[in-house]
Amino acid sequence: LKVICKILHDMVKVEGGEFMQGAAPDRNGKYYNLVCKDLETPQIKQNVETFFICKYEVSTEQWNTIMGEKFNIRDALKPMSNVTYYECKEFVKKLKLHAIL
Repeated sequence: LKVICKILHDMVKVEGGEFMQGAAPDRNGKYYNLVCKDLETPQIKQNVETFFICKYEVSTEQWNTIMGEKFNIRDALKPMSNVTYYECKEFVKKLKLHAIL
């Protein structure tokens, strides 16, 4: 329960809104030399819903406690790494379930 409370306490609300995604040319119509024009142009309008995000990375201890897995105590405070998108979705699902209970 302490792990869940810590994660939830460290969440911050990010207000949704509209923004322009991609690189914009300068006043002369030129792009910064590191811009990949094939990937970053043209700019497109995006909308993002309001969401919550943790101010800090999820630690190995937090991850494994929520996921019900064992871990090496020496790694407890290290950020969790090498997880897939689907594992992250499962983590959030379990975190939500524990938060509701």
